[in-house]
Amino acid sequence: MKHPKADIFKQLTWDDIEAWAGINITSRGQSYQRSLRVQELACTSNGGVVAWVKGSRKYVTMVDIDGKEELTSACTCPYEDVCKHAVAVVLEYLEKLKQNIQVPTVAEGDTRLTLLDNTQEGARYEESEDLEHTDVQPMASQSRKASPDTLHSYLERQSKEEFIALIEDMAERYPEVHEALHDRCHLSQGEVSALVKKVRKEIGRLSAEPAWVNPWKGEGNVPDYSEVRDRLVMLLSI
Repeated sequence: MKHPKADIFKQLTWDDIEAWAGINITSRGQSYQRSLRVQELACTSNGGVVAWVKGSRKYVTMVDIDGKEELTSACTCPYEDVCKHAVAVVLEYLEKLKQNIQVPTVAEGDTRLTLLDNTQEGARYEESEDLEHTDVQPMASQSRKASPDTLHSYLERQSKEEFIALIEDMAERYPEVHEALHDRCHLSQGEVSALVKKVRKEIGRLSAEPAWVNPWKGEGNVPDYSEVRDRLVMLLSI
């Protein structure tokens, strides 16, 4: 039997989702949904939906509608706001409703529900700890940067699919990574002219305004040619 919330989900528009998650997150979520990253979508007993979503790793994501008929979400990913995984789940569910495809009900004791409960319980615990000890920072959080050896070991443990998903996720998050990967793609395909064109365009943009420095006032305009340098190094390595 269809839950009444399904009709509320069905009435959601693209503008509603953008207002909820933001333009950038919504766009990334759409990309995830179209890439078939949402897996084993299921309805919860209270009318929400839960699914596995493949990102840099596999996350559990749940989306529901509260008493004010507003979207809410929970995810095991580290992002603390509405994430692209949640958007992907909403869009996948809307697609199923549009095509009149029946979505199964999640089983009691499903691993995903347990993982979400553990994640939310951990967040509540950390919050209470912060309130009680505002002047003390746990040792584990004093240094979040992994050592090179730890990072190398982590990357070695990833499967080919997981590694590709990780790289794609980093490219979506960081424009400079996206550009660097595109440059390498051009080189691997022998498209040197595309890289040369980018270098010329960047030099033209940077040299459009004169560089100047006023050491007395600490003011100035010094163009950053680091991208030009990196691309020229790539071209010289051919």
